[in-house]
Amino acid sequence: MASDRIEIILDTGPLSHFSQTSSLWILEKMAKESVTLSTTIDVQQELNERPDLNANILNAQFLELRSLDWETRFEALKLGDILASQRGGYKIAEGQDDGEASCIAVALLSQRSGLPCVLIDDGAGRRLAREKALVCLTTLDLLACLVRLEILSREDAEGVVDRLGQPHGPQGAEKPYRLPFADGGEFSRAYQLYGKGDPPIATENCEPCLEANNIQLDAPKNFRRSFCHLFQSRLD
Repeated sequence: MASDRIEIILDTGPLSHFSQTSSLWILEKMAKESVTLSTTIDVQQELNERPDLNANILNAQFLELRSLDWETRFEALKLGDILASQRGGYKIAEGQDDGEASCIAVALLSQRSGLPCVLIDDGAGRRLAREKALVCLTTLDLLACLVRLEILSREDAEGVVDRLGQPHGPQGAEKPYRLPFADGGEFSRAYQLYGKGDPPIATENCEPCLEANNIQLDAPKNFRRSFCHLFQSRLD
């Protein structure tokens, strides 16, 4: 196994989703698979606004907390302005973009340094991240990738998807995820997880993964922008 580790940078939404649906064991399992899980101090501050719901993730030992040096902070400020402009200049709340912008900034500077990283974001920042050519997945994308890589069973992934749609119910999220699927079974069909073959290797395209990330299948070297392939390349 290569010594390099993929860094997965998680924004506020995905972290709260895993925490509030009692699914942190999935992130903990990933941390043992040549993956570094991290977030920023700005995200920590946002999670601290609801410590009653997010205590588990705030106390998680496997999650690294990234402080921002002056270069990263400056980049985050610029990205925050872009996020606001993409909403027509409307800032939804003071500091609301801070966590998202800081995560994109960390991922962007890591990419410029040649370090493999993946951003997990369920918010409006996905558009900006992809414009910056970052590998950016939603929580659902990540679950599908983990099933393909045989880190997570399809049944467990479907269970998380079902719980994401439960508002305030047993193990449900504070704000139900805007699921594009009726249930976990439909999620598996959309991501082509039924009857899947072997995990993709680093030199082959994984069409379902690329489609989930809105990446053209005929784009040159597009497999490099897939989490599945970043992960597999660490094992080669």
